[in-house]
Amino acid sequence: MPVTTMAVSPLGNVVATGNSSGILNLYGRRGSSGDRTFFPTGAAPEPQRAFPNLTHSLSGCRFNHDGSMVAYWSERTKQAVRLVHVPTATVFDDFPGRVNLHYVTDCAFSPGSGFLAAGTGQGRVLLFRLPRYSKS
Repeated sequence: MPVTTMAVSPLGNVVATGNSSGILNLYGRRGSSGDRTFFPTGAAPEPQRAFPNLTHSLSGCRFNHDGSMVAYWSERTKQAVRLVHVPTATVFDDFPGRVNLHYVTDCAFSPGSGFLAAGTGQGRVLLFRLPRYSKS
């Protein structure tokens, strides 16, 4: 599947790619701690985790300040935004709740990850408090 979006965690240890099928893949470094290689030479890379939670092409993905969360979204479907806790590979099924997001066009975490902003095709920006980081 063609890659439609990509992000690297702030520490540089995880790469997230989204594809045209709506799947977010996470790749971590291979080998020793000094090895800066994500993908083996000459081989098709295999993701460490795959999240098939959306059905349309992903438009974007973004890590939070410490790389423990990644948000990903599709502009092609209403309400198509998801949050993943990277260390546990858990998708927060209660996000975004009952809020009408319409079509999400971009997302960004605040510097300490206490908030997530989601911009919509209607020209609105919704701000979500993330309780895990609320003291940030």
